Amino acid sequence: MATLRNRPFKSKRQKVRLNVATLRSILCMLLISLIGSRRSTITSVDSTTNDFQEQVSLRNIETTTRVGIVCTARPQSDLQSWLDYHRAIGISHFFIVFDAVEIPLSVQQRYRRLRDVTFFTSSQTQPWGQNSDIFHLKRMQKHINAPMCGVDRVFIQQTLNAEFVIKEILSGKRGVRLDWLFHIDTDELIFPLVGSQKLDVGRFLGSLSKSIGRVVFPNHEAVPERLNNVDPFVDVTLFRRNHKHVGEEFYAKYKNIAKRDNPRNFLGYSNGKSAARVLDDLRPVGVHNFEHIRSAGLKELTLADGVILHYGFADYSRVIGRFAHCDCPKDFTHKCKRLPFDMELAHKYDELYLLRPNNNNNNFTTNTLLEQALQRW
Repeated sequence: MATLRNRPFKSKRQKVRLNVATLRSILCMLLISLIGSRRSTITSVDSTTNDFQEQVSLRNIETTTRVGIVCTARPQSDLQSWLDYHRAIGISHFFIVFDAVEIPLSVQQRYRRLRDVTFFTSSQTQPWGQNSDIFHLKRMQKHINAPMCGVDRVFIQQTLNAEFVIKEILSGKRGVRLDWLFHIDTDELIFPLVGSQKLDVGRFLGSLSKSIGRVVFPNHEAVPERLNNVDPFVDVTLFRRNHKHVGEEFYAKYKNIAKRDNPRNFLGYSNGKSAARVLDDLRPVGVHNFEHIRSAGLKELTLADGVILHYGFADYSRVIGRFAHCDCPKDFTHKCKRLPFDMELAHKYDELYLLRPNNNNNNFTTNTLLEQALQRW
């Protein structure tokens, strides 16, 4: 009901380089897949309205707008295809914060060679928390409690990382000028499907009226059709569409069928990710959005076609890893599981692995059978 197919890369054996022809073919594919009503439930400016048409015109616009991404990543992550894809759609600079006190020398050398990448470690960004104002925001309070671990730690750390990077950009210390900034994860791709022009996110954002300060890209969720994928960006081509991109009447009629026994439409989040105009009063509001403290008159635009492709549950090992390596003390492991799907999966994991009889004589066979049982579930 609410799925579409898309293949950001042509082949996993080819070097990732999306030329104009490839981008246009992707554009046509998604346009066909997304035919139908796309009215947004957001009460801010909507990209299907006449107001939007007055705000943006993609004709004869030079691609001079500089767009960046800030993300938090593990040092062992292979980001090559993620970087190449976003370069192809117009991202000019990447700020990567590695969630580690130290990173291997080989990783440092790899990213130092890339002129469009600036990287930090959490040891550089954590002291910033002492000067941060976001701890005082009411909306952040539910994440700030002891012990700081699990999803709360990740949420706060990513928000602090984004705030730190914004301050670095505004200070000019890094010599990088940006007009717009995204905050996304390394399992997400920006898909700026806007109008009939090239897939150029800088071109699109540069065309917006100065009255637009933030742009929300609703997210689609990847639906894997097999348990293990070598490269989800290549292997996964099926997506569950965001409810904002489905006709309201159609969604209301079929949402329970689509959700099945899951209480939510998505296994993960469904409120999208944002790009924000880089001004001196910009700050992150969690991991999904930004705000301009003094520029109250700036509008927020929610897109009816541009999306974030979220590959959060695109591989079995990644799904298990969401809770199998919890950094919380024994009595607080529940803080590593917030989403209903995570809680159900963790309960089944405990039932199969932690509550089983101890059988050391046939441990390998037992683990194999339990793994197969969990996969079937």
